[in-house]
Amino acid sequence: MVLAVTIRFPWPNRPWALPVLFALYTPPEVSERLGRKHHTAGELARILTRRLLGWFPERRFVLTGGGQYSTHEMTRFAHAYHTQLTFVGRFSGNANSYHPPPKYSGTGRPRVKGERQSKPEKVAAKPMYVAWYGGDQR
Repeated sequence: MVLAVTIRFPWPNRPWALPVLFALYTPPEVSERLGRKHHTAGELARILTRRLLGWFPERRFVLTGGGQYSTHEMTRFAHAYHTQLTFVGRFSGNANSYHPPPKYSGTGRPRVKGERQSKPEKVAAKPMYVAWYGGDQR
């Protein structure tokens, strides 16, 4: 697994991804045979990202990952480091998402969910543009 940082240099017209950290992923049976604790791909990504955040506490990063990285643990990790990290991952279009629960008033059972948010497929229907290679907007 390689953690790369995207950097814009002044001379080319596109960003460059520079590898800064890497970790060797081993299947569970190989980890067991070597007598090492097995780490999933998501755990390795969190370990590498935590190291990067520790090296650059004043910088903000955007972490992107596919389906194997889009886990509850990764979103909790990103929330814990929300001042330094924004996580962009795969998300189901018909998922239910909620605002954080309101503060506990001290009576009754505390709420675990806040107000319901719009479905991701409805939010994604709105046009949004991002910077693309060659300076294009897509």
